[in-house]
Amino acid sequence: MIIETAGVNFDNKGAELMMQAIIGRIRSWGNDDRPVLNIRCGTAEERKAAGVETLLDLTSSKLPFVQPLVEIFNPLIPSKTWIKSDRVDAIFDASGFAYSDQWGIEWCEMMAGKFRRAKKRKAKVFMLPQAFGPFQKPGMKEAFRKVVDQVDLLFARDEQSLEHVRNCVGEDPRVFLSPDFTNLTAPLYPTTPVPEKSACLIPNLRMVDKVAGSDEQAYLTFFSHCIRGSIEAGLNPFILVHQTHGDGTIAAKLQSMVTTPIDVIAESNPLRIKGIIGQSHIAISSRFHGLVSALSQSVPALATGWSHKYKMLLQDYGCVDRLITIQDSPEKISQKILEITVPEFRDPLVAMLQKASAKEKVAAEKMWNQIETSLRFNQPSL
Repeated sequence: MIIETAGVNFDNKGAELMMQAIIGRIRSWGNDDRPVLNIRCGTAEERKAAGVETLLDLTSSKLPFVQPLVEIFNPLIPSKTWIKSDRVDAIFDASGFAYSDQWGIEWCEMMAGKFRRAKKRKAKVFMLPQAFGPFQKPGMKEAFRKVVDQVDLLFARDEQSLEHVRNCVGEDPRVFLSPDFTNLTAPLYPTTPVPEKSACLIPNLRMVDKVAGSDEQAYLTFFSHCIRGSIEAGLNPFILVHQTHGDGTIAAKLQSMVTTPIDVIAESNPLRIKGIIGQSHIAISSRFHGLVSALSQSVPALATGWSHKYKMLLQDYGCVDRLITIQDSPEKISQKILEITVPEFRDPLVAMLQKASAKEKVAAEKMWNQIETSLRFNQPSL
């Protein structure tokens, strides 16, 4: 089978981590399955390094007519360089968080068209665990229903996302709850271990452009409080860049704001990023997959985020009280950081994270089994 991974990229390291997790899973099945990425995903060198072939798919929300034209002329297109879209047997959508009011109607319309063309070719469509909703803006529910109409299985990543989906499509037997699947992906540890008692701080540009009433200075001030609170707790803070474009700018500005020198790590390999997080004493993350990488490795973490997915993830690991906001006082932030360094609080927390992590991994394996069953036997596994 030829299986396309859609909705991922090489810029956001969480998206690339999902990509690598999917590619690894496809290869682990031991069949003649071939993972592919579309030609608009990264560069030819990046796709080659990932060990995948290139799919000639020019699906675009700005030029929606281009890919249908490409498919009309598929028989005339040389196939030595690319995999043509009519050869794709399945699509794994790993968009992460794209179907919502925050991102608007265009993504839904684009993917509905892509999936509809795939179904006409008898391809299967799977929406892997991701956050969904809310769908309150005009036309959003209708647009999302057109997407779901085309899928074989859909996995919501948390209870609130599941509720948003059901409010759109009702009690659909193709819809399931399943956690983020990167929890199953083994990390690569850095050749130089992070210092002892490290606090890994992971900023997110989306906290500036997606949080109502927020601005860059407020967010920078909040993170500078996190740095100072970490130092006061006896930790060695460093900033980890989780997205190539945008987050590095935030990191550089934070460096200039604090009086104590602080390192910035900009690692390109998402598996090594996960390893860095796993070696840290604590994590303070505004990136969803930075938080997944911490909690799934039983690293105590604090989180602040711009959608429901952060709170829901903390809830899945039994530590929803570890959510902080940019409006919190410096004293509250420092107290939250100090708590997860004190053995009387930290040790039970780590034990709880270990138990929750094991449970989440079992659920993620179940999701992959459902997908493989549907692929092999042409039916969903209920």
